[in-house]
Amino acid sequence: MKQYEILKKNQNKIVYVHCSSGEKQALQEILTKTEILSQIKDTKALNDVKAMEKFNETLGIAMDKVVFGMKGINFACDKNGIDMLLYSDDYIRKLNSTKRIEFSKLINKVELNGGKAIKMSSKHITGESK
Repeated sequence: MKQYEILKKNQNKIVYVHCSSGEKQALQEILTKTEILSQIKDTKALNDVKAMEKFNETLGIAMDKVVFGMKGINFACDKNGIDMLLYSDDYIRKLNSTKRIEFSKLINKVELNGGKAIKMSSKHITGESK
């Protein structure tokens, strides 16, 4: 009975959407539909989806503008070359305290240089580790 009350309370948040499959990749398909984007417009999930779209677009058009790994990220940051730094909250949790402090300094440096540091939730399809 308690579960029914929770469902009833959140009924306005439930949306029926068609997708091509039941696999995890279908979540990305759903999250790019305009009717869903309008419903999640004020959530962090929308910002994550847009950041991932921009990343994928850049990766497809100009792969030389994308770096992976701490060595590449630090080099790009030293050259003031980071427009957007995407990282997962799961990645931060796995770092030891020294590495976490270093990464925090890197985030601050990116933002001081005018870039954006975006923490992707590992609970959302965009921040999931492969």
